[in-house]
Amino acid sequence: MIGKAPMGAILALTLAGPGWADMGPKPSMAFTFTLPGQIEIKSGVLYNCEDAACKNPKPLQPLGPQRFSCDPTRCSARAYGFGRYFQVELTLTDGRVVKCSPTKVTRFDGRYYGVVRGHDLVLTPRP
Repeated sequence: MIGKAPMGAILALTLAGPGWADMGPKPSMAFTFTLPGQIEIKSGVLYNCEDAACKNPKPLQPLGPQRFSCDPTRCSARAYGFGRYFQVELTLTDGRVVKCSPTKVTRFDGRYYGVVRGHDLVLTPRP
């Protein structure tokens, strides 16, 4: 039987040690966009969906390493897990908001090209 003192020491060492629960690889996505003229990406949202119609989209929430971020021509996502489908919505510097149709997640580390056409965003998986 383990006494109270050794059990307390084991618990203290466990709690004081480095956190290992978040050490594994996380799925990711990378997006490169072609935008018209001098327009840039102001902000973006990645929505996770469980169905092809994306009836109940849920924005990817920042949590530890999980996040969706954009710079003027690219976006990237890292998550503990993505839905079966996703949508990307971008706010552009000219005020437009563009959103792609629901897209199936097919790879652990997905790469996509995106093109803005008018008020549409078209995504194509990269090899």
